[in-house]
Amino acid sequence: MPNLPTHVDLAWRAAGMLSNKLPSRELGSYLLGATAPDVRIITKRPRIDTHFFELGVGGLGDGVGGLFTAYPELRSPVSGAQAAFVAGYLTHLVADETWIVSMYRPYFGEPNPGRFGSRDAAQLYDRAAQLTLDRACEQRVRSLLPAMDKTSEDFAVGPLDTTVMREWRAWVLDFLAGQRPYSWQRLRHMANRISHRDPQHPSQEIADRFLSDIPTGLSALHAVVPESELERYMDRATTNLARVVDEYLASRNVGVPVKPAASIGGGQRCVAQ
Repeated sequence: MPNLPTHVDLAWRAAGMLSNKLPSRELGSYLLGATAPDVRIITKRPRIDTHFFELGVGGLGDGVGGLFTAYPELRSPVSGAQAAFVAGYLTHLVADETWIVSMYRPYFGEPNPGRFGSRDAAQLYDRAAQLTLDRACEQRVRSLLPAMDKTSEDFAVGPLDTTVMREWRAWVLDFLAGQRPYSWQRLRHMANRISHRDPQHPSQEIADRFLSDIPTGLSALHAVVPESELERYMDRATTNLARVVDEYLASRNVGVPVKPAASIGGGQRCVAQ
């Protein structure tokens, strides 16, 4: 799935397509929301608790529906800043689902990892594809950090209480301001995850080979996943994000608090193109 820089970039792109201009007025809250499902980085909670989407079988729209099933009160945000944050949160869920359905499963998942020689190689090239997107948006993301730095923290949203919100905001700003998000060395981190830090694991050799000759590694990636297909993903995801956010903002119950329910029908579904 996309990394944090690309999530911020996609949310920013979608804001320009919205008929509702609330996210542009509350840009910091909106962009912080676009990072929020990955709060598990600091909370260590299971992914399903913040993404509401099963990687193996989930479809487009499941995450949005799952969020509002778990936290129906978010249909009635208490402020413009909270509404913008929820809108950003939705962009993250939709961007992840769009990647899984239109990129990961066709190019990197079963039964296709043989295109890269092995399942381990496919996992590493999936991360390399994500990093190409991060590197392309680095300057824009850095330019958006001052807006995120002004974000109000005086509300909770779904799985983020006010304390976690404060900690996450600080972590995200520090992370995105550094060099790590845009470094090819993140492939080494992925290799360590796959191999459980076993230096003899095949993933380590695959990462070594890519990092020793990045242009050749990128040529191998684009032989399977053309650059035009990554551009199509960005366009497809941006369109899906804008549709879901506009639907949420048009349907929210302004100033009408609702009590959490055990189950509630929810979530607008977006369509892969």
